[in-house]
Amino acid sequence: MNLREATLADLPRLCEIAVAAFTGVSFFEFLYPDHHQHPAAFNAYFRTDLRNHILAPNNVVMVAEDAEMATIIAFSVWIFWPADGSLHTPRLLESNAPKVDMAKSSLRQRLSRTTTALTSRLPSWPQPGPRYPDPAGLATFTAEFARVISDIWGEQYKVHWHLRFLATEPAWQGRGAGTRLLRWGQTQAASEGLAVMLEPGSDKSHAFYMNRSFKVLGHFELGGKRYDEIYWEGEKEEEESS
Repeated sequence: MNLREATLADLPRLCEIAVAAFTGVSFFEFLYPDHHQHPAAFNAYFRTDLRNHILAPNNVVMVAEDAEMATIIAFSVWIFWPADGSLHTPRLLESNAPKVDMAKSSLRQRLSRTTTALTSRLPSWPQPGPRYPDPAGLATFTAEFARVISDIWGEQYKVHWHLRFLATEPAWQGRGAGTRLLRWGQTQAASEGLAVMLEPGSDKSHAFYMNRSFKVLGHFELGGKRYDEIYWEGEKEEEESS
C-alpha cells in the first residue's frame, strides 16, 4: 500500500469512493437528505468540494493506493487550521510527504486564489436536481460549527490539523488503509506540537477513532442527533499515560 498526495486527475476515483463510503452516513443524511435518490448530484458535490481541497493552500489531500492493482482505495482530507483563519501553506515533514513539490504548492495557492476570484464573479445559474447541501441543514450546521470553534476549540485548539474526510472504498475497509492515512496526519500534527481535531459522522467512525486514542472534547447537535468533537494530541497523550 502506497500513500501519496492527490492530484486533480484523481477526482473521478475520489468521488466514487466518497459516494460509496458516505451514502447513508447520518451526518450526510442531515445535510443531503435525498442523496440516495440523486447519486449523480451527490457525486457532483464531492467533485466540487474535493477539487477545492486539492487546490487550497491550507489543505493536503492524501490517497492510499493498492500497489498491485495501482488503484486508489482510500483518501483523507487534512486542513491546517491557523489561528487567524488565513491562507497558509503548512510546512510538511519531508519524511511524511515525499511527494510534495513546493513549486506545486505555490502554483496551487495561485490557482486557488484565481479560481475563487473568477467564480465569485460568475452568475448563479439554476442547477438540475437537489441543492447540495440542503440550505436549512447548512444553516444549522454553520451555526453549530461556529459554536464549536468558539466554545469547544477555544484558544487551546484554535491552531490544529483538522481531518475533514477519511473515506475508504467499502470493499477495502478493515485492511488498514484508513489507519495509514490517519497516522500520516497524526505524524504531521505531532511534529508541530498540534492536535488533530474532527467530527465523526457516524457511530462506526466514532468507534474507529476512539479505538485509536482519540478523546471527546465536546459535542454539538444536528437534527436531534449528537455529534462529538474529538481530538488527539500525540506526545501529550503519551505523557499522561506514562
